[in-house]
Amino acid sequence: MPLRQAFILTPVTPRQWLNKSCLPPRRACLIRLNFIAPSSPILLNRKRRSFSTTALQSQDVFHAQKENQSFASSVSSLGSSPKIPQTLTEKIVQRHSVGLPQGKIVKSGDYVTLSPYRCMTHDNSWPVAKKFKSIGASKIYDKNQIVITLDHDVQNKSEANLSKYRQIEDFAKQQGVVFYPAGRGIGHQIMVEEGWAYPSSLVVASDSHSNINDEVLNHAVEFTGCEETMNTLAIDDRLAIANMTTEWGALTGLFPIDTVLRRWLRSKATESALLQSESSTVPAQFTHQRLDELFADQLIADRGAKYSKHLYLDLSTLSPYVSGPNSVKVATPLEKLALQEVRIDKAYLVSCTNSRASDLAAAAKVFKDAAWSNNGSIPKIADSVSFYIAAASQPERIAAEEAGDWQVMLEAGAKPLPNG
Repeated sequence: MPLRQAFILTPVTPRQWLNKSCLPPRRACLIRLNFIAPSSPILLNRKRRSFSTTALQSQDVFHAQKENQSFASSVSSLGSSPKIPQTLTEKIVQRHSVGLPQGKIVKSGDYVTLSPYRCMTHDNSWPVAKKFKSIGASKIYDKNQIVITLDHDVQNKSEANLSKYRQIEDFAKQQGVVFYPAGRGIGHQIMVEEGWAYPSSLVVASDSHSNINDEVLNHAVEFTGCEETMNTLAIDDRLAIANMTTEWGALTGLFPIDTVLRRWLRSKATESALLQSESSTVPAQFTHQRLDELFADQLIADRGAKYSKHLYLDLSTLSPYVSGPNSVKVATPLEKLALQEVRIDKAYLVSCTNSRASDLAAAAKVFKDAAWSNNGSIPKIADSVSFYIAAASQPERIAAEEAGDWQVMLEAGAKPLPNG
């Protein structure tokens, strides 16, 4: 699999545009990239550029690594750079490459053979299983490498689809493969919340929004920024951004292990320790001991690592966009779209990249806020509109129910769909 180019995208906050350590080293062309910016009380001059690029150059060390004290031990070792500095992406690929010549340092442009940490497959598992059997194979080489999640056609109750689902489940049981049935959730979400997609590992999946597939442009994007900026990006937002890098033509989208991620991982480990059943046949992926080992041997880009481009984006200059019709590559500013009074017949609060409890809460808040001017009653969805909602996974739906957000939307007239 080719690894041809690596990119570094650095979001910065308005305040840090005044800090030379966060500014691009030289002026270059402007590129437009649509993100949803965090709210900011600072008034901005709209003529000021919000996005810039630089030519190929070396990265001394990421801003987050310089300013976050948790990185002190790692950064202190950067005084003497390795002979051939590597980016974070190159280090991860190096870790999962097989058959490399002794002493070979993986760099952008190399062709390598990979042994992924995990492989996710979904509704297409049965054609793969049939091919598996047709070549005379009887046993998966490493059953612990495979995770099967049924999530693409969960509303299809035809006998043909249900039969396919039963065959996939039977195959998973025969092989001892981790299996999640239809209705458990979106494969991307399951891989993250169950710990199968683990920090600093390489995971592949038979899905277009899992990045690594045949239709991408083989660019690897690494996100970083000043600590203040990174602290505004919650894990849910990072997952959606990284997941959608496929739409840019990216091979991968990586966020660094920082304070935000560390807190999230620790909470997952604590939750796992409290809820893990002694009868469970699948070992917990999130444990504090394992996290201690991850943080003690954390992968970071080397001093002097080379990137083909550095992109700088001021998040506070961005505004919400609405994608479509028919393609996420077609986007219109929400402010402009609101003036068009577009008729809505059907609306869906569900996608393969979000629909988490935080998204459901944001939607429920619209109805809750409207209730204040409606004598405290949740307003009803217009009869001419069908509004469908689904959670990214069963745990996310439970969280939304416990917060009361799911019930608010049902009261408004939303129609629930299976998780995923």
